[in-house]
This record gives sequence, structure tokens and C-alpha cells, in this order.
Amino acid sequence: VGYCDVSAAKKLQRLLLGSTAEGYRNGNLRGVVVSQNELLREIDVSNCYDLGNGSGQGDTRTLDVTACPCLEIFRGHGTALKGVEFSNGGRLKEVYLPGTIASLILRNQKQIEVLDVESYENVATLGLTNIPNMNIEELVSQMPKLDRIALENVSWTASSAEALMATITKLSKCDGLKIDGTTLPKQPILTGRVYIDDLSDELLQQINLLFPGLTVVVAGVPKFFIRYRNYYNEIVYSYVASEGEAAIDPTNPPEGWPDAAIPKPEVPETEDTRLIWTGWRNLPNAIHEPYDIVATYDGQYRVQFYSDEGELYEKAT
Repeated sequence: VGYCDVSAAKKLQRLLLGSTAEGYRNGNLRGVVVSQNELLREIDVSNCYDLGNGSGQGDTRTLDVTACPCLEIFRGHGTALKGVEFSNGGRLKEVYLPGTIASLILRNQKQIEVLDVESYENVATLGLTNIPNMNIEELVSQMPKLDRIALENVSWTASSAEALMATITKLSKCDGLKIDGTTLPKQPILTGRVYIDDLSDELLQQINLLFPGLTVVVAGVPKFFIRYRNYYNEIVYSYVASEGEAAIDPTNPPEGWPDAAIPKPEVPETEDTRLIWTGWRNLPNAIHEPYDIVATYDGQYRVQFYSDEGELYEKAT
């Protein structure tokens, strides 16, 4: 069979076109069409080695199974597929993909138990949304061509601070990926939680700046970098806070605070302007993300009134 179209087989539950049996090779299959097969639970195209290679009419390079929400098992080892498009949400439990895939996208497939890819060396696009038990560090380290990501609500444990920073640095150099497949130049998407036993404040700050939607859990406690900015947008104070804490006022820190109070972020008065510091604009009562807290000011300004002849006849503040 060179081409297989099962789109009319609405009650089909298993599509077995290949095999994992030792020595099995199928060089005939070049095209597969699956559409609205809502009861389909298993697809096996294993070792159909020309599937994905062809460029002729009807040849399959990327297999679309988005209309198969009941699919539980997909076997594609030994093919030349460049990608498989799965449904957004469903019952996927076992996924076996070839080393030729360039795009790996799984969205809201929360039952996955096995993800077995022969090689990640050709993967350039990685999209994972609400996929539990995925070791992002391990995946990313095996993808030398990775340049586009959308990793949403992911969760993994970093093996070390050095490995975590290597992962973050690599992901920060990627483009982002929208749900419709279009590229977000220089806007990589990474949200969720990463767990680590120990992390320096400097590395936490870098991660918060690059990916504010990624919560870093240090020794079991979510940590966030909090920064305070003055009138000139300069950072006048910073510290690491735990999730749920109220942000402090660094000009009047609580008793026992390890740092001394900082000077009020005042602005020097000029002949024309007087700015009076009044506090902090967005001081959160419960911290759940990184914050840049900004100083607020009341202003007084000198106004001068001139006649048509340019003579100053009144001034006010």
C-alpha cells in the first residue's frame, strides 16, 4: 500500500500499517490521511521508512491527527516524518517518534506516560502546554537546532544551578511560538515552575528578568526578585522574597531586617521644580511574581507669565 486514506472509516479504532517486529521494513507507504476518526485509539506506522520522505502529491511529510481526540498510542519509529500534529487535549499515553522530526508540539495531553523519540537532533520547534513529567533540562540539552519555543505551565527539577542557567540561556535565545504556528521573533515563551535545592540571588534575578512567568522554587519555597526604582528608574534596593509575603518598605524595614534602611529616594529641588517623595506605587501585600516597585512623587512647578513684549509680570508655584 502506497497511500492510505481512512477518513471515511468513522468507527475505526486501530490503524496498523507498520510493525515494531524485528526485521520488519516497509518501503511502500508514502501517504496517510486521517480525518475525523474520532474513535481511533492506536496508529502504528513503525518502520515505514519512506513515510515522510516523499514530495509528490499525496505524500505525507507531517501527519495530521488533530481530529483524533481518543488517540492513545502513536508509533512512528523508523519513519521519516518531520512532525506529527496531535489534538489539543486528549488521551495520548504513548508516543514514539522518529529521529527525523523537526517539530515536537504537545498541548494539554495530560496522560502521557511514554515519550520516546529516536533522536532530538533535528528538533527546531518545541511546544509543550500543560504536559506533566517532562524534564525540560534533559529535552533541551538534546536539541542542538532548537530555535523556537512555547513552553507553558511546565514543571521540572534542575540538576544543578549551572545546568539550570545553561537551559535558561539557551531558551532565551529562541523565538517564541504562537498557538497558530506563527513565530514571535525574540519572544520565547516559558512559564511554570522549576525546582532546585539552592540558587544564588544573582541567578534568580537573571531568570526572573528573562522569564518572569517561570517561578523558581528554591528548597521547596517559591522565590522572587523584588526591585525598587527611583524617579530616574534607577534600582535603589532589591531583595529576594518568598511567595505570599508582603513587600517591605526599604526606607522603613521591619524590625530584625538584615539590611539597614535606605534613604528616601528624593529628587534634588531645582529653581523650577520640586518633587516630593510620597511612597511606593505598587507595594504588593502578597508576592506571587517578580516586581519592580516604583517610587511616587507629588510635584510643584514654577510657572512664569510674560507680556507680549516679553516682560515678566507674574510667576506662581
